[in-house]
Amino acid sequence: ILQSGDPGGALCAFYLGSGIFLKAGEIEKNRFLWKAHRNRTEVIDMFYIGCHLSSAKGFLAMGKDAEKIGATTFQFFTRNPRGGAAKDIDEKDVEAFKKFADENGIEVILAHAPYTLNACSADESIRDFAKRTFADDLARMEYVPGNLYNFHPGSHVKQGVEIGIDYITQMLNAVSYTHLTLPTT
Repeated sequence: ILQSGDPGGALCAFYLGSGIFLKAGEIEKNRFLWKAHRNRTEVIDMFYIGCHLSSAKGFLAMGKDAEKIGATTFQFFTRNPRGGAAKDIDEKDVEAFKKFADENGIEVILAHAPYTLNACSADESIRDFAKRTFADDLARMEYVPGNLYNFHPGSHVKQGVEIGIDYITQMLNAVSYTHLTLPTT
């Protein structure tokens, strides 16, 4: 089981292998609660349990497939996992999915970026592809608010960790501020 982030307030995800994952969220900000006890963190409320589903037939089909197997969430690729092409968003399908999800307890879904995204490549054209793909994915995710995004930032390949991290940071800064919806107080 892998855990990322600070259980006291950051988003955490648990991956159980074979495409099954569990997700838990921010402390006291939603229905998930975390309890730290003796340097151990445990979830004291509900898990989201799901699997990776094909997005070929759209959001509603994924929602129905998830419901059939008793899943409360699912993960899907935003586009071909080994390429860059993405299907057009069918707004009617999205609206039908949101209604279905609301009726069936699917509250959060996890979008997965293609494996070809490499934000820290030495090749500028590959980094540009990563930035454009990342930005497009975030824009597409706005159709289903409240979902999560999983991406692998890539490999620095002999440039050094610091350069790789710098390239990733540049991409995140360039893209996130133009596509990120921040809560207002």
